[in-house]
Amino acid sequence: MKRTLFFFLLLTFLPFASVLRAQAPQAVTLQSVLRDAAGRLVANRNVSVLISLRRGSNTGTVVYSETHTPTTNQNGLYTVFFGRGTAVTGSFAAIDWALGPYYATVEADPTGGSNYTLTVSHPIVSVPYALFADTAAHAPTAGLAGNASHADTADYYREEQRLTIRHDTIHLSGGRDNPGGATWVKLPHDSLIHVMEYQLDSLINRPCVTKIGSQTITRCDSYTWPANQTTYTGSGVYTHLFPHATTQHCDSLALLVLTINRSTHNVFNESVVGFYVWHGTSYSNAGTYTYSYNNIAGCASVDTLKLKVNTVGALPGVFSVSATKKVRFSMGNLYFKPSTGTWQFTGQQYNCVGNTHANYTTMNEGRSRYDAWMDLFGWGTSYVQVNGDGYNNRFEPWRCDAVSSNASYNTHGYGPSTNMLSKNLTGASDVADWGVANRINNGGYMERLWRTLTSAEWQYLFETRTTNSTGLTSPTSTHNNARFCHATVCGVCGIILFPDNYTHPAASVSIQNLSANGAYAANNILATSWTAMQAAGAVFLPACGYRNYQNTASSRPSVSNVGSEGRYWSSTYYNQEQAYFYYFSGGNHYVTYYQRYYGSSVRLVQDVN
Repeated sequence: MKRTLFFFLLLTFLPFASVLRAQAPQAVTLQSVLRDAAGRLVANRNVSVLISLRRGSNTGTVVYSETHTPTTNQNGLYTVFFGRGTAVTGSFAAIDWALGPYYATVEADPTGGSNYTLTVSHPIVSVPYALFADTAAHAPTAGLAGNASHADTADYYREEQRLTIRHDTIHLSGGRDNPGGATWVKLPHDSLIHVMEYQLDSLINRPCVTKIGSQTITRCDSYTWPANQTTYTGSGVYTHLFPHATTQHCDSLALLVLTINRSTHNVFNESVVGFYVWHGTSYSNAGTYTYSYNNIAGCASVDTLKLKVNTVGALPGVFSVSATKKVRFSMGNLYFKPSTGTWQFTGQQYNCVGNTHANYTTMNEGRSRYDAWMDLFGWGTSYVQVNGDGYNNRFEPWRCDAVSSNASYNTHGYGPSTNMLSKNLTGASDVADWGVANRINNGGYMERLWRTLTSAEWQYLFETRTTNSTGLTSPTSTHNNARFCHATVCGVCGIILFPDNYTHPAASVSIQNLSANGAYAANNILATSWTAMQAAGAVFLPACGYRNYQNTASSRPSVSNVGSEGRYWSSTYYNQEQAYFYYFSGGNHYVTYYQRYYGSSVRLVQDVN
């Protein structure tokens, strides 16, 4: 099936210049600008054109047809002489022009073949006078009486007028009542049209001037013109002729100056670690998302985001740590190997280095001699070099010597104090946070992917947030405080945290003392049950104890309360010698503060919004 031509067509029927008016010329000039289905000019190309002359309407009987093989110029324009092509149907010389109106159907194959896929039907608004005169010497007078006072030999006459659209003006010239011509309408400077001419042949009752009406329309994507019920999808200047439409039997020409703006439909493919902010919204789950808006042209548009989220090192559960912020916990506590300066998360949530040699190295032994993992660090000892500050030149995770002279804490790596722009492990001092500046081997190996909770976030996590949990045996009446419990997981004592939305695996053990102090032994979770609970989002904080400070250069620090007490650093300072951490034992849990040079556990989080 042929498709309707929606490229911009400039159609001109002009009498062949070399033929005198005394006889009917045997050719009419046709000019057209050819565009393809995407609206692009078909330039500098050999094309094929089939022209069919139909009587009465654009679907009427074909009285004559012929083919041409012109070449378009750089503007997509080609010119042929209708009447001098290769005849297919009928004879050009045998056309009785008085039996009109006639419509020319122009079909084109932009590849130069015979597959005419681009089609337009156009009324022949220019019937050259000499052509008509060859078949009907005078205009019909039957039923057209009156106007006897005119000096002409007949009250009715047929005359040519020429409508010229050139650059940005429309000009009508010719005719007895418009000898000087007149400019009818001004077009926008960015109009697609350059030169277009119509010869208007009207049977008129003097005085008569062809009527021209114009519209300037702007639409998105497409516009259906009521004048001819044609839908246009490209900008341009379009015309529709109403032959002999006025009461004086003059032609009426409708002109449409159309601007088509395009809706925007963009697709974004993103693969991120953690979360992705798109159009002001944070997304932490993989999926396809859409955003609707009006683009700069005012057209309704849709953007599509196809998001892949890589949560390397993160557990699946989502936890609220404030009214507006949610996080995921790392797969285990943070470990550090002094000999290589390597950070990583422990392989199991219940793992602790505990009372091993790496956790209580002496300063005299130094970093280079230790090829084992440690997991108890002084506050803010991220192992990042800080330049330009005489008091804060390094943070060393293995340091544990006690110093009591205020600013001296910073020279031994105990995080920010009054000497840095911010005293917390946030803002300007976030390089002292273990998770911000360090690349963690099994945690995505990226800077600024992980961080430490503030003291307020620790407290909100345990005491304030509301959860939606199912499958737990208690409490029986409400779930809004099913936040944690003391437990023994695979033989290790600690605290289990339940995510905001948690479904307890059916095969797992029942849970006692939800969100309340209790003995670790009250909830004894074996490996099979813990694997299912972890997959459902549960987090375990093992009681790894704490590391004491080193009194003298020759003494060795010790590790205390492994298996009974847990201390987890926050990123919040108390004063220049002390910082906040979260504390729990078999019967207590709360936020408190202690000396920065004591070693405590670090559990990092990843923001999801």
